[in-house]
Amino acid sequence: MKHSKLTPIEVYIEEDFGPAGSAERNEFELSCDAFILGEQLRAERLKAGLDRKLTLAVS
Repeated sequence: MKHSKLTPIEVYIEEDFGPAGSAERNEFELSCDAFILGEQLRAERLKAGLDRKLTLAVS
């Protein structure tokens, strides 16, 4: 089943952050990579029982 009316995510990314290779796009992609790595680390720490719950100080 083909969905011809769906817009590829690449189109939206290019509209918001410019074409691949531009400074703004590179910054976006680096921040995405950092987020993904952080989530992978968090998941592994949870699996190993090393993560702690974060608490927010309310003043």
